[in-house]
Amino acid sequence: MVIADDSKSALVHDLLKATLASEGVVRVRATGTSMLPSIWPGDHVIIERVSRPVSAGSVVAYLRNGRLFIHRVFRVSRDSNELLTQGDRLPAPDAPINAGDLLGVVTGLSRGGAPAAMPARLLWRAHLLRAISRVSDTPAFAIVKLRRWYASRHLRSYCRVSQSLE
Repeated sequence: MVIADDSKSALVHDLLKATLASEGVVRVRATGTSMLPSIWPGDHVIIERVSRPVSAGSVVAYLRNGRLFIHRVFRVSRDSNELLTQGDRLPAPDAPINAGDLLGVVTGLSRGGAPAAMPARLLWRAHLLRAISRVSDTPAFAIVKLRRWYASRHLRSYCRVSQSLE
């Protein structure tokens, strides 16, 4: 979610905070590649307000420098006041954040309109994909384009099959 105008960005973030405070849940569309392979660009992420202490492995949402981040908790301080987060694809953790600055915890996601699982631990295929995409942004964007191409071909073949059954 990148919005060029700072006043629009602040308005969107205020709306996001207010919605979480009043409704307890909000759904946003992922745009970046930092959480590959767990969260893909275009996935809809469900964020719920924090109701209990966050543990390592949880995926959280927070604001920093006018941007919304959705990253996995890497480490929690002993007093639970400070968190280290890191995108699954990123080689190093983010700067520490105060637990009070969390917007919420990711509780689910949908991909292509269907619920998708977000594993707490990555499988070996996901570790391989993460290692390849960590080299630079070029492999990550190539993987995203390849996945979109594959999904579009799969959807076309599904449509052809369903039309032939009618």
